[in-house]
Amino acid sequence: MNFFGNYSYSYSESYNYRTQSTTTSGKTTMDYDNYWHPIGNYHYLNGGADYKPTSRTTIGLLVNGNLSSTNAVTDANTLVYDGGRALKAVSKSSDRWHRLGYNLNLLHEIDSLGSTFNMDADYSRYDKTYRESISNDNGQQVIDLRNATPVNVSAAALKADYVKYFSKTLRVEMGFKVNRVRTDNDIRYDSLLLGKWELDENRTNQFVYTEQIQAAYLTVGKGWKKFSIQAGLRAERTDATGHSITLGQEVQRRYIGFFPSLNLMQQINDNNTLNFSYSRRIDRPSYQSLNPFTVAIDPYNRETGNPYLQPSYSNTFELRHGFRQFLWTTLYYRRGTHDVNRMYQQDTVNNIQTVTYQNIGSSDYGYLGVSLSLPVKSWWQLDFSGGAGYAAYRSATFSNGNWGRKPTWIILSQWQKISGWQLVFSIILRRRAHSAYNEPSMVAASA
Repeated sequence: MNFFGNYSYSYSESYNYRTQSTTTSGKTTMDYDNYWHPIGNYHYLNGGADYKPTSRTTIGLLVNGNLSSTNAVTDANTLVYDGGRALKAVSKSSDRWHRLGYNLNLLHEIDSLGSTFNMDADYSRYDKTYRESISNDNGQQVIDLRNATPVNVSAAALKADYVKYFSKTLRVEMGFKVNRVRTDNDIRYDSLLLGKWELDENRTNQFVYTEQIQAAYLTVGKGWKKFSIQAGLRAERTDATGHSITLGQEVQRRYIGFFPSLNLMQQINDNNTLNFSYSRRIDRPSYQSLNPFTVAIDPYNRETGNPYLQPSYSNTFELRHGFRQFLWTTLYYRRGTHDVNRMYQQDTVNNIQTVTYQNIGSSDYGYLGVSLSLPVKSWWQLDFSGGAGYAAYRSATFSNGNWGRKPTWIILSQWQKISGWQLVFSIILRRRAHSAYNEPSMVAASA
């Protein structure tokens, strides 16, 4: 029997500033700037035990958790040029959350070639309480709000993996995973009216989201003297239900996907290697982006989710060449479909901006990168990497150029080792590129 455990603590403090300008029909309607200063304390703890009933079988239990707290001050200003209106908002918030997770693992070594059977059962629970006090001043009146947001998330998963080696160069992997997640967001706002706190129904809402995923995969790998191949296929079925208790609205979704992958490696000679990889992936919408309730952030800014969002998919290709294990050149391409983007809806009569989310068109991203490692001395190694990328966004929803160059970047780093000590020195140079892509907006003629 083997027991283990550890504890760690971290502290963070940051200063953030964000500006945003919204343009409608060629005329600037709204400028928004935001200052955010969060301070966080984070505690992490895990422990467990391993037991070997036989020489080839191991049973393990792991318990891990964390306890964190964040306090923040936010100062935001909104200027509306149509009508000359202005809003100043100051908020103070506290964030307390903890997570506790359990893992039960069984590992059995089948033979001396490396064949194994592995099974994991997991359960975790996440609880968060967010409290915030807000004061909005539009020059005519001061509106005071307070917010309490309890969030509860529970997740359970069961998975099994079987790896069979028929020889040192031929293996087959297969497995399955069942995962269920339930999240409950209960946002509650109170407004101070005539010296009394009353429930603000325009901001208060409860949203429960449940998602269950069943997945299975099969992978085959084969190697030769100078060439190897690995091919796989994963199938997934997702059942999801979003329930807005506040609106009395429930949306159920079910979708099935197949995700192939391919990896090839060719040893051209002693100095050159060539790698190619392909994979298809899925990116599911965040829970909050599916919440249909409209939250009034301030009198001029609102945010609402879209319960009908679909997952986005991507096909990625990568070709990589290596020379003597110190010079690497990478060519990367990604094609995305049903990408989720933010949409800005403009109410030009009341100067209210609403942010929502939609599946918009497709995207293409290409990248060429080079990395180099040079041993200058026995105690000094110099690393260099750089590259350039290009991105394109396409959709019938918005008609601007939709093309934007990704910034080129260069990283220089230096590594030293003297008497067991290591010193890392890095220089990062980034070139900012202009983009013709603007986030799409929809204009409403009236409220």
